[in-house]
Amino acid sequence: MSLEAPDGATDTMVGEDHRPMKVAILLPTSPDWRMLRKAAELAAALRDARDNEGCGVELTVGLPEPDDRAWRAGEKLIQERVPGTVVRHVDWTEVPVANVRRMFADLPATLELVGLKSVSVPRDWGWNFQDCDAWISLAGTSEGAILPLRPTAHYCGGMPERYLPEIVARKMDDPAWERQVRAFRTWRQGVVVTSDPDTIPDLVSYAGVRRERIEVVPDLLDGLAAPQPAPGQRDPHLVYWVLRGTAQDELANVLAGLSVYHRDGGTLEVVVLADRHRTYANHPSYDGLPHDYQELYLALPKVTYHGQAELDRLLQGAGILLTGESTGGEPDHVHAARRCGLHLVAPAFGLTEREVARQRVAATLYAREDPLALADALHQVEQAMDPAANLPLSGPIVTPARPIAFGFLLDRLRELQHGG
Repeated sequence: MSLEAPDGATDTMVGEDHRPMKVAILLPTSPDWRMLRKAAELAAALRDARDNEGCGVELTVGLPEPDDRAWRAGEKLIQERVPGTVVRHVDWTEVPVANVRRMFADLPATLELVGLKSVSVPRDWGWNFQDCDAWISLAGTSEGAILPLRPTAHYCGGMPERYLPEIVARKMDDPAWERQVRAFRTWRQGVVVTSDPDTIPDLVSYAGVRRERIEVVPDLLDGLAAPQPAPGQRDPHLVYWVLRGTAQDELANVLAGLSVYHRDGGTLEVVVLADRHRTYANHPSYDGLPHDYQELYLALPKVTYHGQAELDRLLQGAGILLTGESTGGEPDHVHAARRCGLHLVAPAFGLTEREVARQRVAATLYAREDPLALADALHQVEQAMDPAANLPLSGPIVTPARPIAFGFLLDRLRELQHGG
């Protein structure tokens, strides 16, 4: 199988013949359901956008999933959201930099690869996505330096690892850090896309990306449809604590707050939700917890769900959504509370405060890293609770500027085609 460009593949300027721009959305190896949802929502946003010449897009998604059943499930999710999207099998393949110019003769002369031993290429058993006009990578830094065989935008939801490095790795000599450094090398030569303005300073000072190479787009999750109404009654005294399975969950702070709340006589029932059993059994923050917090964590009821639809169904049975997340860049918890009609209890920081106001979510925000403040927040919600007051389910957030913003992203990709 060849890594060469297909015969006849050219760099014809998009717009010269007013044809749609062909955009590839590239995923990391074995993406979880959140990443698949993100890809589907990005595809939906791009489908509705037009560049400054009025041209739309043709969409191709590269899904590197070795398990065929999981690959087909991902294909179904994406195509149900955006019919007509082509989903391809792909493997990320490392190529020695010494061979790159020989294998890919049409690389931009300005591409700087000095200091890199290898780069990653999305190998799709044929054309390696060189039949596309541009790429948008959702791989983050997990695949290292991605060789930009086409103009490339790198999507960065946030950089919580700057504040919680154990999200990436617990040891300084872990290979993941070296992959991240290599990834930043190619980020600085493309465009980086984010939906969180607070991520911009991190991209500039931590990843070294120039401000003019950063494009801000609307929150991808604004486009999520309203959940299907769930059968059964809502229990307003039930609290769901949804875990990501990373240090972002802030286990120590939340468990400390719950411990105080229970000692105070609080009666709300807290149930832990996660999308994988190993999140409970092998949470990376568990071993560092004090023994009494470990006991509390093990004693909490736990429910495992599988994907967006099942999570939506579960959340509609509760009254309160709890999170300890105080870093990040994508406010999943705010969207979940709004869409499923829950009261949100969360740490107060810029992103969450802005999103609670923008999405008009009922919320009680507590001071970050303050367990007593969390306990007080739960007491406050419990005392103010009206069991008869059910919050409504909610669908997409529709704003006229959304297609325009993603149209600007298409224009940036065209600029890269022309050497911008």
